[in-house]
Amino acid sequence: MFVLEETILKKPSVLYKDTFLEWLSEAHAENTYIFWDYNTVKNDFQSFVDSQLSKEIMCPIGNVPESVYWIINNNVMLGRISIRHQLTDKLREKGGNIGYQISKSYRGKGFATKALELALVEAKKIGLNEALLTTDRNNYASQRVILKNSGELISDLNKLNDHELLKYLISINHIN
Repeated sequence: MFVLEETILKKPSVLYKDTFLEWLSEAHAENTYIFWDYNTVKNDFQSFVDSQLSKEIMCPIGNVPESVYWIINNNVMLGRISIRHQLTDKLREKGGNIGYQISKSYRGKGFATKALELALVEAKKIGLNEALLTTDRNNYASQRVILKNSGELISDLNKLNDHELLKYLISINHIN
């Protein structure tokens, strides 16, 4: 049983290996996160966790610092959310400051909305005053998540690789 208010963000940890692998399996079934090979991650999970944690301190050239969190409820990893500390031109076009994905099994239950709310608090802690988020024009669920967190549509003209993207800005100055 999951209680929405008990949703928390946790840094990646080997404690959540089984539920992370379930999430990754579902993501692969949707043709997402395919750059993470399931068997490689499964067989050396500690190295995978370490690589996720190192993004804040040791970013590959061309990338920006990124805080990665797993969305946890009742000791189950429901999804992931990441906060990019800075924006490149590419991230301004697609990706923005915050990106998230909830396991298909847990969508439509408010977990993404709660996770974004929690991520905005973390974004403020790292010094962001606002967060840019992008989503596909047809991803109505993600649009609702962003709007429920005070997102304001700033552009609907962005087209990238035949995908129409919407850009939202969320002011986080008011968050405690």
